[in-house]
Amino acid sequence: MSLKTGPLFKRITYGLLKKLEDSRLRRNDIKLVFMKKASIIMMIGPLFLLGLFSFPLWNITLGAPQYPEPLGMNIHIDGIRDMNEFDLQNIDGLNHYIGMRTLPKSGDMW
Repeated sequence: MSLKTGPLFKRITYGLLKKLEDSRLRRNDIKLVFMKKASIIMMIGPLFLLGLFSFPLWNITLGAPQYPEPLGMNIHIDGIRDMNEFDLQNIDGLNHYIGMRTLPKSGDMW
């Protein structure tokens, strides 16, 4: 009886094959879980992009002692809006004073 055909060899090879098969199954299960998570993220991701139409991309607040309330503007995907009334006019006036261009109107942005 050779070593390769003996019961010990069969038991060892069977055990190794069983472990290999189990690890493959676990690896496939893990892949399925990640694929499910990735597909959920791929479905939810575009919904977050729809939020860009209602929430600002950027918010700028300028505080100074001359203004009791800070000046502010919200930059949206479709234009710039002021936080309080006349904030954009005041910011434009300050920009002109220091030599900057005027802020673009909503139609001129894109």
